[in-house]
Amino acid sequence: MVESHSQPTSVGSGSEIVAGPATEVVTILGLRFNFQSPYSAGHVCTKGEARALNQKRLEGVRNKLAVTAKDRALTQADVDAYASSYVFGERAGRHTSDPVQVEALELARRLVRKAGQSRRENTQAALELLQSEKGDAIRAQAAKRVAELKDLMIA
Repeated sequence: MVESHSQPTSVGSGSEIVAGPATEVVTILGLRFNFQSPYSAGHVCTKGEARALNQKRLEGVRNKLAVTAKDRALTQADVDAYASSYVFGERAGRHTSDPVQVEALELARRLVRKAGQSRRENTQAALELLQSEKGDAIRAQAAKRVAELKDLMIA
């Protein structure tokens, strides 16, 4: 488990405030430790850091395109296009922390689930169902369920 905390530090004259390195709390075998993250936007990389970042980028591009390659043949243009748009720390998925959206997607997944269907196929079918005319009804049912759960937690 990791928690992130920014520790602003005053640098320069006047009201100029520059954020210092973030301090994170990491739990190791149940014990909590402070851990400084020295990297921030604008950090000048050493040769080793650049090598590690380039390797991580290569792995991220390769892993994403390996999934695509299962569905169709890849071209150099596909690799170049994805690599040029690749951004560290951003996920391509449609992740949301909205409990109603999460519940609606789960309801839709249950409604479209078929034997032998992959998780990816099930999610795609569920997203299509949510985009159909039935989507509003599913979201309304999800909102009702989320409200009921909140009521149970309060009681």
